[in-house]
Amino acid sequence: MFDNTGKLRFSVVYDDDMPWPKDADGNGYTLELNDARGNVNDGLNWFAGCEGGSPGKAYIFPCNLGIDETSAASFSVYPNPAKSELFIQRNTNDHVDRADIRLRDALGQTVLVKQISFGATSLARLSLGEINNGIYFMEISMGSRQAPLLVKVVVAK
Repeated sequence: MFDNTGKLRFSVVYDDDMPWPKDADGNGYTLELNDARGNVNDGLNWFAGCEGGSPGKAYIFPCNLGIDETSAASFSVYPNPAKSELFIQRNTNDHVDRADIRLRDALGQTVLVKQISFGATSLARLSLGEINNGIYFMEISMGSRQAPLLVKVVVAK
């Protein structure tokens, strides 16, 4: 950002790779800051906002509660409620070998970002070791191939 004299006052170095949000990289989502007091050049301090953006107004989570039925049928997440881990089962034969996971608490704060890999069994394991009891929203995203799937997850240790 530049001030009225043209002097640079603020900048962010963005990258196309994890942990930076892929959906905010040309896929129609805004790039939103988690913590203004945090490191603005750390990809974990940013998340993909609403599809179509939020120009001129504050980001409010969740911005779109509609679920694409094709996306919803593509994955199973269990057990839910979970204690120490979740399993994410790929239910299609679309040869997707990786997915980006973003877990947010009920206030919309990101608590976990991870890229998971599906093995030959089409199953991935997500450890919840550092996650506190509560209600969370998990986004499963495969980049621009389809809209992220939003799953409500309960952690009860």
